[in-house]
Amino acid sequence: MLFLNGAQGDISMENMLDRKSESDEEKMKKITNLVVGETMRLYKNIEYQTDPVLEHQYHDLKVKVRLPETGTLIRSKEILKRIDEGENIRGMEMIMAFGSVHLQETFGENPFDILPVHGIRIGDLAIVTQPCELFSQFGLDIKRRSPGKSTIVVGMTDGYNGYCPTIYGLLGGGYSGSPISWTRLEPEAGYKIVETSAILLNKVWAK
Repeated sequence: MLFLNGAQGDISMENMLDRKSESDEEKMKKITNLVVGETMRLYKNIEYQTDPVLEHQYHDLKVKVRLPETGTLIRSKEILKRIDEGENIRGMEMIMAFGSVHLQETFGENPFDILPVHGIRIGDLAIVTQPCELFSQFGLDIKRRSPGKSTIVVGMTDGYNGYCPTIYGLLGGGYSGSPISWTRLEPEAGYKIVETSAILLNKVWAK
């Protein structure tokens, strides 16, 4: 059994709109039962292969980085200055201010990022790995275009390049939509990851 992060940039193990009063231990037990139960169900139906096809393709995907607007950057620097002077500013105001300034300092002179994308074939199983927290729609799109009998989409591998939301996610703004250090990629980045993944998987299936 391998525990891997999937395309989970916009999903949670609990209902965020109807949170129940549960302790951390109760939440952990509930999730554990789900994972163990599904693992044992699948384990009983394993079909072993002694000589599966093994293939791999790789591509460094270059994408643009979104930078914060001038007004946002000025306000963010003012907030961080007030914090340095001792003002008690916490929570999202502090986080978003830091994210904006850090993004500008890191990528301001060269607003591009590299996303390593891998396409792997193990028998009938297709695996895609990429370094973002992809929104779940992109994971579904990759599976839809995969030639494999089963497809696994793995996130936060070979580096970490932050959240990768859909266009609708970007329009919503906030922690996983606004241009901050961990949500910095161009609006088309996720769609380019899907396209790159499909190309790589079709290459490994063509061999």
